[in-house]
Amino acid sequence: MVNGLLKMAGYRVEYVCDWGTYDRRYGDMEYYLNTPITREMKVAPPWAEKRIVRGR
Repeated sequence: MVNGLLKMAGYRVEYVCDWGTYDRRYGDMEYYLNTPITREMKVAPPWAEKRIVRGR
């Protein structure tokens, strides 16, 4: 819901860590599937910082 409101206002949420910038964070689905945390993941690691930035 919040992502939709941000998108309408021209913003988006991104997750940033020393590995790069991601659109989504490691969450419940990855946790329950026991997905290992590696640099090759398509999602941000749990310690990634959340930022709200102006859309591209």
